[in-house]
Amino acid sequence: MSQGITQTFGLVRTVAYAVATLFALLELALGAAIINWTETKLVLGGYFSFAALAIATGILTFLTLPVMLFFSRTRKGAIVNLVIIEAIWTFVLWVLWVAVGGSAAGTNFIAACDNNFVVDFYADIGLKTVCGEMKALTAFGFLTWFILLAFNIFLFFLVIRQHMRGNSNVWTGYIAETDFDHEGAGAGSGVVEQKISPTFSPQYPPQSPPAGTPQTQTTSPYPQV
Repeated sequence: MSQGITQTFGLVRTVAYAVATLFALLELALGAAIINWTETKLVLGGYFSFAALAIATGILTFLTLPVMLFFSRTRKGAIVNLVIIEAIWTFVLWVLWVAVGGSAAGTNFIAACDNNFVVDFYADIGLKTVCGEMKALTAFGFLTWFILLAFNIFLFFLVIRQHMRGNSNVWTGYIAETDFDHEGAGAGSGVVEQKISPTFSPQYPPQSPPAGTPQTQTTSPYPQV
């Protein structure tokens, strides 16, 4: 299983960043189209707050995720590729994207899009088209949120696991150089080192003299009785 989790994480990261970037570009286009419609077709003009939030969040996502992915592959030591930076930034992004989806789904104008009579009555100003754009913006907002949320949970899980294994420097390491398969110092060796106390001296059984060796007898200076 060597390098298994690390390779899997690299693949998941690449796919998540690429899909989130694509969805951010779509959200950027949808938000701009909705704002253009409200400013040109509605009498009072203005714009929806969720459309402006979608544009801002789409720009942040589109300008940061590809850069982080590119630097992690081509440039070592980039500050944007620190593990803690990616963990915090992806957390911020999924919070923004769930706000985009939630605010779009909660607007009162969406209810009007579900009324076929209203949609047909205002067909001349393109209400049906903008309703479809609003629903698409809501859907892509939630999809981007789910992708970044799942990736962020996966990243935090791997980082916290490495921290619990004794690798406390994992937070300040670089994402492309972190070994998420590392099991900690001494893990998996299965060898228990036996230590002998320095005060311990092994005892050996007394050895008898070899056969045929004459034994010396000590004579006493005193007469034997």
